[in-house]
Amino acid sequence: MSFSEKEHAFIDSLLVNNRLSNKTQLMRSLDGDSSPITDHIETLLSGARMTSDRARFFRNGTEQTELVSTKGMNKHGKTNLYIRNDKLHDQFLVGGTFAMDSIDEFKGYFSSTTRQLSELLHCESSANLYVSYGSVSGFGYHKDDHHVLVKQLAGQKRWQFGESQDDIVLNEGDLLFVPKGVAHNPVSESHKSFHVTYSIVTPTLSDFLKWACLPAHQTRLDNISAEDHIALKEEIESLHASFLKYRKNKAHAFRNYSTKRMFPV
Repeated sequence: MSFSEKEHAFIDSLLVNNRLSNKTQLMRSLDGDSSPITDHIETLLSGARMTSDRARFFRNGTEQTELVSTKGMNKHGKTNLYIRNDKLHDQFLVGGTFAMDSIDEFKGYFSSTTRQLSELLHCESSANLYVSYGSVSGFGYHKDDHHVLVKQLAGQKRWQFGESQDDIVLNEGDLLFVPKGVAHNPVSESHKSFHVTYSIVTPTLSDFLKWACLPAHQTRLDNISAEDHIALKEEIESLHASFLKYRKNKAHAFRNYSTKRMFPV
């Protein structure tokens, strides 16, 4: 599964002169059948061992993961909180939001769309899943340190932005782009709501300068005088090209490892 032609065009429009938009943008969808994707999520998670390092439960801005988990110890003696389906089910009846980090690490719809998004926007991306029951806030108002692309998978969710802009209600299939640093508070508008957020992490000038100053590049830079503007410009352009290639390979290695078979035929 992948982005539709309409979604593809919307994602392309987020890049202007190779720079991501700094405005919240919305794409309305005509899609309305959520059953295939929600069934897919149920299948993905039902057989997975979920622990509190990647799965959390929130209600009204407060983390309450202990309500949906049991403390356990693995065979190596490490203690962790293990999410229990029965406890999660009971807490959903009261209301709250369950967050699952990096769901793209499970092969399927989310790994496919995350990989496609990385290619379209030249970024590192991962997918987090949010399942909400009841009209209560999960996280409360917060900001992300990266851009976010939201897809509403089932139900409705109201995205509140305070006084900065009007609320936006997402329906099934809608896409919403939220630039980094924009405060938001998603609240379910329906009995249940599923949405996924794709992080869009692009390299900054600070990232490039830190990478360029690594010991591995020191010899190249030490051989150029700061007064030699032409040589300095050429070397920086060369380093920048290498940096972008490194970032692309890094994103591929960490997020797209499932494209190759584990066991040789």
